[in-house]
Amino acid sequence: MKHAFLIIAHNNPFTLKTLVTLLDYKDNDLFIHIDKKTNIEVFKNIKCNYSKLIFLSNRKDVRWGDFSQIECEIELYQYAYNYGKYEYYHLLSGVDLPIKTNKYIHDFFSKNKGKEFIGINNSYTVQKDIYNKALLYHILTRYYKNYKLALIIDNAFIKMQSLLKFRK
Repeated sequence: MKHAFLIIAHNNPFTLKTLVTLLDYKDNDLFIHIDKKTNIEVFKNIKCNYSKLIFLSNRKDVRWGDFSQIECEIELYQYAYNYGKYEYYHLLSGVDLPIKTNKYIHDFFSKNKGKEFIGINNSYTVQKDIYNKALLYHILTRYYKNYKLALIIDNAFIKMQSLLKFRK
């Protein structure tokens, strides 16, 4: 059973290298998108012994909460889908690390073949966070990194939407 791991990385080459090492397994292929804002040269020494390691050449400037995240995810899925046949696709950040072994992961998915897993947490904090991220407009996320004022204005806009009980 083949698995495709789709990884969106933007910094921390040491953690990405660790992630790749931990996922390096005969039945895994790793597809990695490196953010366009990042110097790709620091990621060049990442290698696999067992997995196919594919770095996407069409790099995007990905911003949190921006449609560019979705575009990047879709491109990773399409590339992996066109590349080979996989039973499961796993979307990860370049700073995620697995807490189980490859054998455990593959055994788990073999036992649960065909099932999909999506975690749901109903705590108030999580619900509020989801509400803020999904149902309110974040108009200046592209500019957070370069302009501190953009974050301040965006937060004020979010509070205004909440006070007016506005939803997308």
